[in-house]
Amino acid sequence: MYKTAADLLKPWGSRYTEFAGELTSWYRQNRKDWPWRSRFARDGDPFAVWVSEIMLQQTTIGAVLPAYNRFMDTFPSVHHLALATEDAVREACRGLGYYRRFRMMHEAAQVLTKNLEVGEPVNWPRDFVSWKHLPGIGDYTAAAISSIAFGYPKAVVDGNVERVFSRLFNLAIVPDMKWKKIFQAAGDQLVPSEAPGPSDFNQGLMELGQSVCIKGRPRCGLCPVSSYCAAFAAGTQSEVPLTKPKMTFEDVRVHLFIQEKRDRIGLLQRSSNARFLKGTWSFPSAIETDDGALLWETPQINLNGAREIGLVKHGITKHRIEVVVSLLDSAMDVAGMKWFTMDEVESKLVSNMDRKAFHLFQRRRLTTPLEAFFDV
Repeated sequence: MYKTAADLLKPWGSRYTEFAGELTSWYRQNRKDWPWRSRFARDGDPFAVWVSEIMLQQTTIGAVLPAYNRFMDTFPSVHHLALATEDAVREACRGLGYYRRFRMMHEAAQVLTKNLEVGEPVNWPRDFVSWKHLPGIGDYTAAAISSIAFGYPKAVVDGNVERVFSRLFNLAIVPDMKWKKIFQAAGDQLVPSEAPGPSDFNQGLMELGQSVCIKGRPRCGLCPVSSYCAAFAAGTQSEVPLTKPKMTFEDVRVHLFIQEKRDRIGLLQRSSNARFLKGTWSFPSAIETDDGALLWETPQINLNGAREIGLVKHGITKHRIEVVVSLLDSAMDVAGMKWFTMDEVESKLVSNMDRKAFHLFQRRRLTTPLEAFFDV
């Protein structure tokens, strides 16, 4: 079994430079015209790349596309992001989940623009190590931004790249941290040393995994580097890498309580100690314990007269969440509650879980007057 990157690349001899050339040539002819690519090509602003890499963490491109354009329209530069409120940042990235990444990006923007006037040039980090000094930037993100925006020769290894490498070297493995390190070292040897090589190589390798070397049955007839692929040669490309064990989920029951007053809806902010979605605006919210008690994520409210109107399903990381949506027959002000119009609520709710509950409420209200929910 291979133990090092050198072991993996040894059969290729000097062909690894040809591999990089064929991959980047394919990418330049076939790359997708994503908005972050067109913005960076037009403006040369690393901020466009940075935002995309943060958004694409554990989030599909389809989900990112509308949010990316909304975010960039709201914060067209790192200066605008640095000056924003935390609420404004949450609203701009609503629906994407994993909100800690955007809070850390907000902090990093403030670090980069400290003591600068709006519009003054930013002293951007240009290499892998310098990017890692910023809040919220790990190995993957530092490699992606430094290589794509600045041509720094550092390979980017995500799940797509792990699958490509597993097939290139015909590895019947479940990629883990040990293999990630080996793949990182192999990628660092393969990546070209001069711009735009690192950018095109990394984006090409990731795009290859997204569109050609896909899970299950790869499209080998479209692959520009199939001649290098040991799995293709052995006919095992649909068998490697091995499938990861199925994730186990914890079932959680969440209660959301909706109050309406003069066509406005009452929202509270989840506490900084909330189990889910810390600090976000929500309906009054609580988690049901095994014995039926409620652990409040927002300030507690009086539940007299609460009526359940339906259930919605949601998932957060390793949690399967059943959300019980209830109406209250009287509007009660509690400390911290703010009342928003229906349109404002739509923008204030950054979590898809809360938005699903709100859309359920809206559907019910289309057919049932509010007072009818509480008729005995």
